[in-house]
Amino acid sequence: MIEGFAGLQNAFTYHLRKIRPTQCFLPPSEDQQATHWIFHEEFLIGLFHASGSIWPELGGPLDKIPYTDEIAVYCGFPEPPQLKMLAPVSFPDKKLSTIAAFRSKRQIGSIIDIVRHTGPEQYVKALEFKLYNPRRYRDLFGEEGIIDFTDR
Repeated sequence: MIEGFAGLQNAFTYHLRKIRPTQCFLPPSEDQQATHWIFHEEFLIGLFHASGSIWPELGGPLDKIPYTDEIAVYCGFPEPPQLKMLAPVSFPDKKLSTIAAFRSKRQIGSIIDIVRHTGPEQYVKALEFKLYNPRRYRDLFGEEGIIDFTDR
């Protein structure tokens, strides 16, 4: 419960406004684990809310929307990632100890083996999160493809 309300959108809005991150990492929306894609979708709507003036009791709106990236968890990316991150050699051990902290994750032996044997690298896909603005699409259309509703 935050300010008398529960729910992921409320929590994400509150924490985004409190922390004011410059970069966020999400599991891809295409990940096969339901909690991962639910987290992805709820985080994005929380990001939308955090950038606006809704729920002022949760803090002031973000000055700038943080860079938002997808980082693969269970499944690969549907499109190639754009960034490769190199981490310290201790990264796989830290990642494995984090996985081990969740009892429900112990059944994913194949993923654990991959982490153990691939080394300290991670791939990231930038997610373009921009508020809708019709001007971004104006130049895509000539005279074709326009439906005129002004005289209906």
